[in-house]
Parts: sequence; structure tokens; C-alpha cells
Amino acid sequence: VSQLRVGEKTVQQIKESLITRTVSILASYRRHCAQPGSSLGQLILPEALKLLPMYVTGAMKCDAVDGGPELTIDAKAFAQIRTLGAGIGMTQVILYPRLLRLEVRIVLLTLIAKILSLKQYDKENTDVLNAVQIRCAAHRLDNESGVAYLLENGFHMFLYIPSNTSSSQQNFLRNVFGVESVQQINVEAELPDLYTAESRIVKELISKIYKERSRTAKVNVVRQGMDKMELIFKSLLYEDKKSAAVGSPDSAKYEAPTYVDLLCHLHKEIRAQLN
Repeated sequence: VSQLRVGEKTVQQIKESLITRTVSILASYRRHCAQPGSSLGQLILPEALKLLPMYVTGAMKCDAVDGGPELTIDAKAFAQIRTLGAGIGMTQVILYPRLLRLEVRIVLLTLIAKILSLKQYDKENTDVLNAVQIRCAAHRLDNESGVAYLLENGFHMFLYIPSNTSSSQQNFLRNVFGVESVQQINVEAELPDLYTAESRIVKELISKIYKERSRTAKVNVVRQGMDKMELIFKSLLYEDKKSAAVGSPDSAKYEAPTYVDLLCHLHKEIRAQLN
């Protein structure tokens, strides 16, 4: 990032350098540390480096390197400065955003009330939210099980509302936004303060993330198929293919691979070095 910031290398050169160094590291492990006689047809990743290809994929797509054509010069400079000074926790979400699926679970409401220090409720079973971290890929956005998705990468935070007509989705909209349909959500306004367990769970989750960051990001509510911010949200799903900057002189050979495509390319290059 520092070389890119001072103009020593272009975006394309940075990305090619990342690929080359990753291939060199994994090829050296294969040559000197892997069990003798292991098949070259298998990509072997040591336990300590299993996430390296994933983080390399994210590094090639993050705002500090290539945030896409919609990113302004000032925003990119800001991302580079923050990335250079980021700690371990911040660096992790920059290279691989945290994506949480909000699911509905049937639990005892009095237990939730106790955890959130709410007033005493009568004992009854009810729908409440459960946050589960999932991989950053579009096919993980399962409309059947998720009523909403919360994504954050240290710079942005999105609350993604999928198109879902289930009763659980309607209850979520009613108890978190105070509306009856997705179309009625005011995406410009802050999340309303509603005295419901679901609203408190969402706000507690966001507050917990804020405490981990030195800077708080606005919660952008994005409705599937309705808001322009959906393009930015989906660009942060780093396991998927990311579109190249149209007409950019720095359109890189490895600019927008999926995670699987990158693994295949790394495997091919490692085999070429070992042969």
C-alpha cells in the first residue's frame, strides 16, 4: 500500500506482486516442508497459511488497492492511510469483511429480556434474532434462512434486507423498522428506537462492533433490488468476482478473480515452479 501511495508501483504491479509472492511462499513450502511424494495434482496449504489465499483475494479488491471506479481519489487516499495504520483486528476486516446473517430462532423471551436488561416479560416462546457469521459470497445470502445481513469492513457498515415475504421477515421489519413492508423503510433515517427484543438485539450488535473500532461508520440500510448502495455492498463480497474499473489503465490481469479462481491460478503457478 505504501508503494502504491507514493507512486512507486501501479495497481496492476501491486496485484501481480501479491500473486508472485504468494506463489513463491507456497511453492517453497511444497518444496521444502511438504511430505515427500505428495501429488502435484493437489494444492497443499500449511495450517498456518490456509487463509493466505483468502486474504490475498481481499487485498487485491480492498479500497486501499483498488476500490473500483466508484471510489473517489480522496476516499482511496483515506483508505490507504487507515490501512497502513490499522491494527490486527481492523486489518482482518479490511482484507475480509465480516458478514453476519440475522436468523430467526425460537427461544424463551424471558431469557432474552434478562440478557438485554429489559422489563420482565411473561414466559412464552417467541421469534428472536440470532447472528451467525458466514462467508463473504453472494450464494450465502439465503433468503430462506436470513431476514437480514450485517456487513462491516472497518469503513462501511451495511444492513442488507433481502426480498423475502415470509412471516419472519415481516415480523423483523415490524419490530426493527416499525413498517409493514420493505418499500416503506426510510433508508436515509437512522434505525428507530423500538421497545422490542429484535430492535435491541440489532442495536446491541451494532454497538458491539462500534466498540471494536476507533471510528464508527454509518449503518446503511440496503434493500435488495431497490437501492444503488447494493452495488457497493456486493462489491465487498470478496469471494465473488469483482468488476474491473472500466477504461482504467491499471486494469490488472488478476484484478477480479473469485476466491476459487485464485486458488486454481495459484495451484497452476506452483506446479509450474516445481516442474
